[in-house]
Amino acid sequence: MLFKSTDNNDSQTVSLLESLINPLPAPNQLWIPAADLPKIFNGSSLTFEQTLNKVTSVFLEDTSVDIDQLCKRTIRSSSPTISRNSGKVLVDLCRGPCSTSADLSGRFIVSLCSELLSKYNYRLLTSTTGDNGCAVANACAELQGSLPVTILYSGSRIPLVRYNKLHSIVDNEHRVIAISLSGDFDDCHNSFLRLLIKKEGRYIAANSVNFMYLVPMIAYYAWIATECPDQDIFIPAGTCGELLAALTAKEMGAPLGHIHCTDGPNDYIRQYLRGESKIMQKKDTVPSISPYLDISYPSNLTRVRAMFLKGKNEYTELSNQVTCHSVSDDGNVSIVMRKFSLDTLSAMSCITSILSAKVSNPV
Repeated sequence: MLFKSTDNNDSQTVSLLESLINPLPAPNQLWIPAADLPKIFNGSSLTFEQTLNKVTSVFLEDTSVDIDQLCKRTIRSSSPTISRNSGKVLVDLCRGPCSTSADLSGRFIVSLCSELLSKYNYRLLTSTTGDNGCAVANACAELQGSLPVTILYSGSRIPLVRYNKLHSIVDNEHRVIAISLSGDFDDCHNSFLRLLIKKEGRYIAANSVNFMYLVPMIAYYAWIATECPDQDIFIPAGTCGELLAALTAKEMGAPLGHIHCTDGPNDYIRQYLRGESKIMQKKDTVPSISPYLDISYPSNLTRVRAMFLKGKNEYTELSNQVTCHSVSDDGNVSIVMRKFSLDTLSAMSCITSILSAKVSNPV
């Protein structure tokens, strides 16, 4: 598959490999598929591994990568499961070694980039609020022959459980470097982007700035849709990687229902849907119960706009597919976490589903 810039005035197209080794087409721009996405889902039931294989095949069709082996390494013992509890469909994506959905994307991107670039002097790089950094660090330490990685995180905003996990990963080959930076996640992410844009740095993005990091996410939304067709789904906002993956799965034929994003007190997506935040600009973020949501401008919104919002009334257009609720009551989040044995983001999404009273059997 070829890729192009989110900048409509940039007509260049590049190969997958070129999009990896040149992570940013230009400042404030990202890579997206250059052609329309194929409709590969027809509603038939598939296992998660089969779904991941189908999605991966679309994006790696022009490479020599062994897709079957890549998918098996990605899933390992962490294949998602679906259960039903109190009228809600709960999808458990946190069965991997770091107990986070980022385990799937982390193992996928480390495996893929290491296979394609192991003979070259490249290094993986990510900025993280915790989950992604732990998952990528664990994958690099665990997978033999992987590329090394540098992980940037906000020393003041990373959850203690993620800090402890990140610094307790056994790395006998010394491939993982974790660096604490001052400031919030936006400051950390800006440092990450400055390093990526320097071609002499030879860095490969190991988070959702890299479109290939999204492939397992696209796959699990497609798989959820085939298991629970046409039902509304409730997902965290954050960098909008989950939103982009869900919209992409839908574009590829997955029968997803309406998408509800859960945001925290910073509330960027909901403001955007109301047309209040039209300019990409840095603003101070409010610390919340979930640092994953403490983001002033989610980078993947640039991709959402370029891939799916091509009309003049883009805010209205997006509102037809997506709604967003802000959950900032930490006390209720904690109650739901205990009642359903959920992590923070899942509990917030669960609360969003409760607020959306018209939705039956939310996912």
